[in-house]
Amino acid sequence: MQNASDIQKQTQSYVDQKRAADGPLMETAGGKVGNFIGAAIPAVAAAFVPGGQTLAGSAITGALMGAAAPTAAGESVAGNTIAGVAGGAAGFGIGKGIGALAGAVTNKATTAATTNAARDTIAGVAKDAGYVIPPSQTNPGFINGALEGFAGKLSTAQKASVKNQAVTNRLAAQELGLNPAQPITKDALTQLRTTAGQAYDNLGNIGAIPTDSTFLSKIADLGKSNQLLAKSFPGMENIGIDKLTQSLNQSSFDSAAAVEALKHLRFSGNANKISLDPANKALGAVQTKAASAIEDLMDRHLSNTGQTDLLSNFQNARQKIAKTYSVEKALNDATGNVNAGQLAQQLTKGKPLSGDLKTIAQVGGAFPKALQNVTSSIPGVSPLDYLGAGLMHGIGGVASLLTLGARPLARAAILSKPYQAGLGTQGYAGSTILNTLSSQPGRIALQAAGAVKGSQQGKPDPSNNKPSFADGGLIGALGANTSAKPGLTKMQKAKAARKGAR
Repeated sequence: MQNASDIQKQTQSYVDQKRAADGPLMETAGGKVGNFIGAAIPAVAAAFVPGGQTLAGSAITGALMGAAAPTAAGESVAGNTIAGVAGGAAGFGIGKGIGALAGAVTNKATTAATTNAARDTIAGVAKDAGYVIPPSQTNPGFINGALEGFAGKLSTAQKASVKNQAVTNRLAAQELGLNPAQPITKDALTQLRTTAGQAYDNLGNIGAIPTDSTFLSKIADLGKSNQLLAKSFPGMENIGIDKLTQSLNQSSFDSAAAVEALKHLRFSGNANKISLDPANKALGAVQTKAASAIEDLMDRHLSNTGQTDLLSNFQNARQKIAKTYSVEKALNDATGNVNAGQLAQQLTKGKPLSGDLKTIAQVGGAFPKALQNVTSSIPGVSPLDYLGAGLMHGIGGVASLLTLGARPLARAAILSKPYQAGLGTQGYAGSTILNTLSSQPGRIALQAAGAVKGSQQGKPDPSNNKPSFADGGLIGALGANTSAKPGLTKMQKAKAARKGAR
């Protein structure tokens, strides 16, 4: 009858023979992967036991797997158990660390998305409208910075501005109802105002327009500054402002007279606002505000009296005329170009721009370098392009020619629609790899990997057939003992193992 010592020896012999027989297979990639997956299944299952996804649970899983692992000669259950505890704990710790890192990266991306929300919104509007923006302004980063630096930041911005000027002109013409293929002129704007003004003339037949408290309050506000000046410094008040506010302070207007007053106030106000005389400039500002107050009063009167057709035509005409003045202020009449930066200034000062004019102003304000007011044509090859080609001349003529064309090609590439839609748009997804590893399946996989690696104390090292403790990496050292002789091939090792088994 066999005693416990004999059974242990037989078991140890079987394990040694089995380890030797499996040695060649375990040196292959498939063998290693299959062995790891087979060992990982119980570790993954253990993670779903209550408490299995804690530090203690992960360490206990590694300990149990180490204690259950067969040991060859020279190995010990205690060693496997201790290594399993360390491996399981390390796997849990690495999972927690990756989770914290993924959270930090995600938080940083979320903060950046919030900070850049307004810029990104306008950038999207700009691209939808046909504008191009140097990518370093919409998606700053190493690739865009390096490529734009090579292409030349100044030349790239100028090239973008030239392309964008055509977009600005087209949008302005569309908003005014003009032909986008034709340049905008002051004469064209005057004609638009004349046509729209017919809606004003139609108001001349509605009779008396009573003033209201809103109108009278606005008129009183227009004269407050002038009254304070007269009180502290008699004789220095602006007589023109006094006369204007007094003439408007009445209980009602004749509609025909009000229409004529609007024409006078608009014309005189726009002329006075560009005067170098401070008194005239101040009067011009009050005149344009007074015109707006009269228009608002007429608007309310038409609404209160149910004259919907006249109201609609009047509102449309007001908007059209206001837009012509906004465009005229930003127009270079010699070139027909509309200055996006000037419209941006109007919007900043509170001008109620809308539609495509608002788009121009928003893009011009957010990306002024991409919508510069370019007054002269920009050559396709800049002086710096020639300088770079000259520096390459010593290498050879072909290199020089390639350098001369590389920078313009780079500029064209980063301002192209595919590049603008891709690398020209900033993303805020965080790290996909870190997010995957920090997810519940990812953490369970890391815990299982730690437990498996730690519990496997050793394996054959095909280079010298001695225990190797380098394979475990951060998680656990691996060791092995083999009965195969040094220098044998895989086939010879297999034969030796089969012979020993017999």
